[in-house]
Amino acid sequence: MLGDIRTWGLLRTAIIEILNQNNFGLSFEELYRDAYAMVFYKHGDHLYNGLKHELSIHLQMIVLPKIKEAFNDSFLDTLNKAWSNFTLAMVMIRDIFRYMDRVYIGAAKVDDIYTTGIKIFRRVIIEESVIGTSLFYQEMFERPFLGETRVYYESLSQKMLSCNSAIWYVTKVLQIMKREGEFADIYMDTETQIQLSNDLKFVLVTSHLKSIIEMEDSGMLFLLKNNKLQDLENMYNLIKGVPTGTSNMIACISEYVKETGSNFMRSFDLIDPSSPGSLTPMKLTDSLMGLRDRCNAFLEQSFSNDDEIKKNLQEDFEYLLNLSKKTL
Repeated sequence: MLGDIRTWGLLRTAIIEILNQNNFGLSFEELYRDAYAMVFYKHGDHLYNGLKHELSIHLQMIVLPKIKEAFNDSFLDTLNKAWSNFTLAMVMIRDIFRYMDRVYIGAAKVDDIYTTGIKIFRRVIIEESVIGTSLFYQEMFERPFLGETRVYYESLSQKMLSCNSAIWYVTKVLQIMKREGEFADIYMDTETQIQLSNDLKFVLVTSHLKSIIEMEDSGMLFLLKNNKLQDLENMYNLIKGVPTGTSNMIACISEYVKETGSNFMRSFDLIDPSSPGSLTPMKLTDSLMGLRDRCNAFLEQSFSNDDEIKKNLQEDFEYLLNLSKKTL
């Protein structure tokens, strides 16, 4: 027990020094071994809760007063500097607590060390202080942040589209949406998260919907013709959540079905039935059934059995069935 107290005392002093940017001379190898020993000898709870306490105290007693003093002068610069210093300190602290991240975090079902620090920063500096008041938050943080984010991704989306690959564009946008969503979940309130998601969808998807779907050699028609199930699923997941997204996909799918089926009909009309290998009525029927099976695979594996797409496919095949009756 005494060893545990002494070890925690050494780690506590080091944490305070790191947070105060006085980490020169600290032995990170020794500190790592100390943190390792506490976790190994079943003192992980003491270590984790002690770290949370020291982070909260530092933010409440040292950082927050400086930010409040800068309200009428250099607030944003001060807040940004505080954030940069704190995240840098958390990287160093995370390195010391690497073993805890690997062993203790999962078993205890708590956030990893870095995320724990970020959430404490958000709670102390943003949510529980005057900074967290609705009007202040909107004016000083939300509006500038969302505005800069829109401008950045408007420019980036144009550059990404210039690569002329809808497959690559969709993959990158899904990654961006995931990354920004995870960032917002940690750092922002619920309303800002929703607004950020809506802005990203508009800038990255809605504004370029036609280009994404119709891009030559990589758009939806290309994916359907080449049976690109995973890429179709990615495109569906990205586009379904924006206005007119599903209806635009349905129009493209319908074009593919009707065009492919009609080509079968034309081939049947043009071929001499008496010639070897000609498209007989049975072969025409088999071709249409094969197309239906292929579309069912799209529906199940790429489009999550979407009800609207399913209904439209049924209508398209009814159209082809009626057309085939006239042909036959």
